Amino acid sequence: MFRDTTDAYEEAGARFSADLTRRLRPTVYRTYGVALDLTRTDELVQDSTGLTSTVRQNLATLTTLAAYALDRSDDVLDPHTGWRVEARPSPR
Repeated sequence: MFRDTTDAYEEAGARFSADLTRRLRPTVYRTYGVALDLTRTDELVQDSTGLTSTVRQNLATLTTLAAYALDRSDDVLDPHTGWRVEARPSPR
């Protein structure tokens, strides 16, 4: 849950998310996930006559996640040598 109050707008909402990571091999992992964001924004708008009014927007955003991880370290919990890499595509 979150709330953000500024001079121009007020925003409140909540985020619900779940991820599932599956181990394909001892050092290879695949993750899938989904998130739902519910947001209400009250924006202050001034018209040409100088009157200020509030415009409310209610938004629901559904997003998905996919990731692929490869671990070539010497120890999963306490690595000293090796490397790890993870790829997560993201729209921007």
